[in-house]
Amino acid sequence: MTDAIKPLENGSIEIAEPKTGEAIIITRREQQIIALLLSESNTVKDIAWVLGISPFTSKKCTIDLAHKTGVSDRISIVRWALEHGLREFVISNPELLPVSAPPVPALATAVLRRLTARDRQILSFYANGDSNEEIANKLGIALDSARAKSKDLFPKAGVKNRTMAVAAWIMTQRNTEQSSGTGAPEYDVTGESRGCEISQRPPAPKLFRTNRKLIAA
Repeated sequence: MTDAIKPLENGSIEIAEPKTGEAIIITRREQQIIALLLSESNTVKDIAWVLGISPFTSKKCTIDLAHKTGVSDRISIVRWALEHGLREFVISNPELLPVSAPPVPALATAVLRRLTARDRQILSFYANGDSNEEIANKLGIALDSARAKSKDLFPKAGVKNRTMAVAAWIMTQRNTEQSSGTGAPEYDVTGESRGCEISQRPPAPKLFRTNRKLIAA
């Protein structure tokens, strides 16, 4: 557990805010919500089902948590939680939740290879908390185009919504920073890898057609 997180007797935790020195108390329920926001089960309905509460209560608790942590929305809560070491806290305290809901991992190498420069740019916009309207303005495209790119990007990145995409992208960026200078593969804006071989598999055999059949050369 990070030194900035102090467990309390009632099950709450105290988190020191480094910018202000303020101590923020996160209740057990709020810890559960953070754990789920960092996982695949991050929608209002998912949280309600896992915790056995109503969707209304799920939404209200999330809003209250955003206010307490000084942020504006669910994605901002995810960023705040990652910045304050709560991902590691959740991993080391699996008993927080009644079901298994591990935090979203960083994007896999195979996923990174198929992301284009524009895909990565949009993921960065997500992580910054930009809306579709803001993304459209920054890219100089129509709002409908920005929405369409989001819809296409989620399955491509192996995520199901924007909250999950942000958690995965922030962890990917963090891992990249931690591995810089160690000889780990790096990725440029074209999505190609540098410093490693893409694949060790032999090339697929060439096929040619004869008598209406395809056979290997």
